[in-house]
Amino acid sequence: MQGVPKAERLDRVRAALDMVHLSHAGDKLVHELSGGMR
Repeated sequence: MQGVPKAERLDRVRAALDMVHLSHAGDKLVHELSGGMR
């Protein structure tokens, strides 16, 4: 997502997390997620 403004990147990521019902996990690091959430 190089070249995309930060605000737009954040919007896209939030939308993607909402689509898979993981919006609550947006602030977690990968190692903090369960295997199914990864």
